[in-house]
Amino acid sequence: MNARWMLLSVAVAALLLPVACANAKEVQVTIDQVPQAVREAILKEAGEAKIDEIEKETKGDKVTYKADWKVDGKEVEITLAENGTILAREQEITLEQAPQAVREAILKAAGDNKIKEVSRITRGNKTLFEAEWKADGKEVEIKLAEGGTILKKQAEADDKDDD
Repeated sequence: MNARWMLLSVAVAALLLPVACANAKEVQVTIDQVPQAVREAILKEAGEAKIDEIEKETKGDKVTYKADWKVDGKEVEITLAENGTILAREQEITLEQAPQAVREAILKAAGDNKIKEVSRITRGNKTLFEAEWKADGKEVEIKLAEGGTILKKQAEADDKDDD
């Protein structure tokens, strides 16, 4: 009998796991729908730029906000806590704006492929860089440390909707 209960428990857990993981919920909100501290931080960071989108993400009892806008045609996205603290900032940059070691690593990894996008990601006092390009019909993305070390490389089938 214990084996049946064990099997039933595993089956129930397997059914509930996707529900628990799907607990993260993102909804689009307006600047007027966010807490005042978040609103003030977004408006301060964006300055005169037009805010393109704000998302409220709920994971369990943790709520964060993401806001994005463009500066000189380059995307900027910040992630904030409910109290207005900036948790992360991702800013699209030119390859030339990346540190030399990062530029060299990106160029070497991309080879003859045209680099689509380079971003600087800051979380706390840690800065990473991300680069994207197409190769062999796949979207390639790498994450690099400030010194140019490749931390992660990922290649996925080209998503035509991104273009």
